[in-house]
Amino acid sequence: MTIQKVEISQKTIIFLTIFLLLLFVSWQLRSLILLFFLCFIFMEALNPAVIFLQKFKIPKVLAIIILYIIIWSGISFSLAGAIPIIVTETTNLIKILPSTLDKFTLMG
Repeated sequence: MTIQKVEISQKTIIFLTIFLLLLFVSWQLRSLILLFFLCFIFMEALNPAVIFLQKFKIPKVLAIIILYIIIWSGISFSLAGAIPIIVTETTNLIKILPSTLDKFTLMG
């Protein structure tokens, strides 16, 4: 039986230490990294619309502001329409839940 000798160089230890340190820092900054990633996706999604508005001689900053207003208005109107329905359905669920649970208890 031959004994194999494993040598770990200083370069490998330094590389591993730096890698683990970067991994730790990335984990600590994961929320910030996610925010930058989502902002990048949002920016790339808006870029064609900004270019389209710039063809009509609208400045880039104004085009972005217009798009933000349109997007937030759409989200606000959607939520304004959905929230009353959600509240009504939740209220109905709370009203019928005890009788429904009693039915399941009697079955089992």
